[in-house]
Amino acid sequence: MERHRISTNKIRNIILNYSLGRNITQIATKQKMTRYTARKYISYFNKSDLQFTHIYDLKSSELLA
Repeated sequence: MERHRISTNKIRNIILNYSLGRNITQIATKQKMTRYTARKYISYFNKSDLQFTHIYDLKSSELLA
């Protein structure tokens, strides 16, 4: 199966919805992705030292790093 790149705006939206208390299924449905993908990016966010408010200050290249 071919992998598609996810846009940084989608990553930001995943984290925003997670920060607003939405569950994985709601986030995945809204972003038109699998729950696994949404869970993966939420996991990356939780493991980082970043706060939600800092996500929007990052450049796209920094967010993907």
